[in-house]
Amino acid sequence: MRSVTSPDAFYLDVFFNAQSVRGDGKDRQRPANALMRTSISYAGGLMDFAVDMGSEYATRLVIVKGSFEWLSLAIYGRIVGESPPMHKPRPIVPFRPEPLAPHLDPAHASDPTALAKSLLELIPNAPSLSLAIRLVFCLKPTLDDWDIPGFPHIYASLDNDTEDYDLDSIIANLDRPIPEDLTQDTLDRFVERLTDFVGSPVCLLATHLS
Repeated sequence: MRSVTSPDAFYLDVFFNAQSVRGDGKDRQRPANALMRTSISYAGGLMDFAVDMGSEYATRLVIVKGSFEWLSLAIYGRIVGESPPMHKPRPIVPFRPEPLAPHLDPAHASDPTALAKSLLELIPNAPSLSLAIRLVFCLKPTLDDWDIPGFPHIYASLDNDTEDYDLDSIIANLDRPIPEDLTQDTLDRFVERLTDFVGSPVCLLATHLS
C-alpha cells in the first residue's frame, strides 16, 4: 500500500502519556493521565523524527493533531514492559444434567403434589398445599397477620352480618384466603350482600340523572 501525506507541509502536534518504567509492579498499573506535548514541522517527503523521553519514562498512548488531510507514519520504539501471558482458553466441559430419582420427580409421580405435601408435613401446624400456594403466589399477608397466634390459618370471614360490615370492610377482608370448607349458602349470601353494596350507588345515580 502506497503511503499518502497531504498537504506538502504542515505542523503536527504529538502527545504522549508519560509512564514511569521504574518502581514495583503496583505503580506500573497506575499510569498517569498527564500528556506530554511535542511539535513536529513536516516539510514534505520522507522524514524521521526522534522523541527522547529519557530512560525513565515510556508511553502507552500516542495522539497526533494537525491540519492535514492524509497522514502516513510508522512508529518505532522499544518494549519496556513484560509482554502479557498468552491466553490459553480452557475447554468447556459439556453439562450433562442428571435425572432426578423417580420418587423425587413430580413428572413421573401418580400424584404430582405428593412431594410438596410430604414436605409440608414436616412443618409443625403446617398449612395445606392449596393455602400455601395462595399465600405465596396470590396473597400477601399483612404484618399484623404474622403476629396472630393462629397464623397462617387465618381466613376471610364471609358470613359477617353486622351492620358496620361495609364495602371497605369487605375489600379489606378479602386480603385473606377464603376458607376451604366454605359452604355454598355462605358464598351466595356474601355475593348478594356485595351486589347490594355495588348496585346501590348505581341506582341512586340513575334516579338522580332521571
